[in-house]
Amino acid sequence: MMKRLAIILLIFAVMGITIPGLTAFAQSTKNPHENPNTAAGSLDKISLLINYSRIIFAASNRQYTDAQEALDELRKIDIPDEFRIIIDRFNDLCQQLFTTLDNLDTILDETLNLIESNNINEAKINLDKAEIYIRDAEILLEDLNLAIDTLSQRFGVFTPSASDEILEAYNRLEDSMEQLQELLKMLISLSVSLNEQYIEIKGLLPTSLTLSISPTSAYIGDTISASGLLQSYDEPLAGRNVTIMLDEETIVTVSVQEDGSYSVNIAVPYEYKETMNAVAIYKPQGSDADKYLACQSPGVTLFTRFYPTLLDLSAPAIVYPGIPFNINGEVISDEYNIKRTIEVTLDNAQIAETTVSGMFSLELSPPDDISPGQRNLTVTVTPQDRYAGISERRNITIALIPLEIDLETPGLIFLPKLIRLNGRIQSEMGPISDAGINLVFNDISTTARTAFNGSFTATLDIPLDFSFLGQREFTINVEPLEPWAGYLSIKRQVVFINPIVIGLTLLAVLGLIFIVLRKLRTAGEKDVPQEELIRSPAFVTPQVSAAKLTGIKGRIISAYRAGLVIIEKITGVRMTPDITLREFLAMVTKLLPRITRQLTELTVMAESALYSNQNPPRKTANTAEQITDDIKKELRRGA
Repeated sequence: MMKRLAIILLIFAVMGITIPGLTAFAQSTKNPHENPNTAAGSLDKISLLINYSRIIFAASNRQYTDAQEALDELRKIDIPDEFRIIIDRFNDLCQQLFTTLDNLDTILDETLNLIESNNINEAKINLDKAEIYIRDAEILLEDLNLAIDTLSQRFGVFTPSASDEILEAYNRLEDSMEQLQELLKMLISLSVSLNEQYIEIKGLLPTSLTLSISPTSAYIGDTISASGLLQSYDEPLAGRNVTIMLDEETIVTVSVQEDGSYSVNIAVPYEYKETMNAVAIYKPQGSDADKYLACQSPGVTLFTRFYPTLLDLSAPAIVYPGIPFNINGEVISDEYNIKRTIEVTLDNAQIAETTVSGMFSLELSPPDDISPGQRNLTVTVTPQDRYAGISERRNITIALIPLEIDLETPGLIFLPKLIRLNGRIQSEMGPISDAGINLVFNDISTTARTAFNGSFTATLDIPLDFSFLGQREFTINVEPLEPWAGYLSIKRQVVFINPIVIGLTLLAVLGLIFIVLRKLRTAGEKDVPQEELIRSPAFVTPQVSAAKLTGIKGRIISAYRAGLVIIEKITGVRMTPDITLREFLAMVTKLLPRITRQLTELTVMAESALYSNQNPPRKTANTAEQITDDIKKELRRGA
């Protein structure tokens, strides 16, 4: 998510260099490139509005590619379901409008080059295409303004609780739309200028066309008369075709009479609008294309009449998958309450269609596989003859009913054991039958299903392992068949004891102690050569002295002497003045082989301290003291 917003930020940074004034838009009260989809899952509306204003501003400065790329990145951001439809619509309109303006801009630039090079025929083709692009751009711009109005309502921009920041962001979006409108006006002006240049070079004859409508007010479906006159320099253009359009939709094409007049009866289309704009259009065909200019009559307003429809609707706020619910309402067409067709959709998927007259009550059922969340329920009364249609939308929440479990679990388990668990699953709707039960203990699992009353029994065979005792966790997962029931997963803690492993371990420890004691006693009784044991019957105190040694050397010798004391007590071997440290090491390790490594290291350190002229590092003393402690612990363990 943040990577996509970083790409948008990079695009805007590039546009900030190439587009004058964009830096003013870059300043905001909040970071405009923070994630619009916040950690709580709600939409950052301020950031989204600011990003849209920058994208539209870029397009208004004719940076269409940059605007398209930024919009593409913004499309990838996760949008909550309640805003997805309107935001997707807004994105699509922006995409189409930017593409149309880009095409219009490009073709007008090509047309200018064609006219300057007197390539009149190609220029005419481009001017006709430009006319189509202009018409499309005007429609898209109008639709985009309507989408912005809808966006402001959904975002609550003008509600009393709206913040100054969101109002400021919306105003920026409005400013960027004004810039886009100015760009379109400029392109239209350029198109008009190029057309004038084309006419001047081509020498085409002007034409004029009139239109009158009778009557100017009629019900939809009624017949009205359209008539007028097509001329060129007051000369009738007989035999030409004139097209009548209502709100840019072609209604009919009529042939001009000998006197240049035309007349035709047309049916008012079933468009439930209060007004329609009628125009007549003449486009030269065949050889006329090289002689006459196209023309369009002034617009005539047709006031249309129809019967409005009212819809009163009530629906529950929360519904559940697979459980029927009722919606109630009333369709008011006129005093007679004629039969009308209504359609009901849930997130654009039709779930009901029926005919009603006046008040109604419909039983509906959400699909079994619908996922929980907020949905749009729309009731539409379809248009019928002179009666207009109407739609009402309600936000409903699809929810799942939570399950409850009553479970009997043991507090203490002796392993190995066959465990039998009894329980009951229910909800506010009653017992949950035939639900799948999955019981997991460590890597062992078993399954069961609930009976008609929601009860179940699950058996789990827990084998012997090498654990002594402790606390472990049961996991019980419940998967109901009912679509309206929620998934349930709970965990329970139990204490376990493994008496077999504990007993075997205790026997092994006692046996090991017996063996060690026996070895020590045997080692103490070994015959040691006289010359290696006691060379003085007086057991002279060891002559390794630290009296003249201080500092690190003194610590090393002190550590050696501390180990020496306990070794002499256990072995009975004394270090007399005529025994070297190496000789003492050889004698002792025969009696106590398990400390050979430690005593060898300690002896080497002591010799270095006694006979070396260099001071050993401080860590050597620490190591010597640690080795002494290790020797003591080892000897005490075997004592």
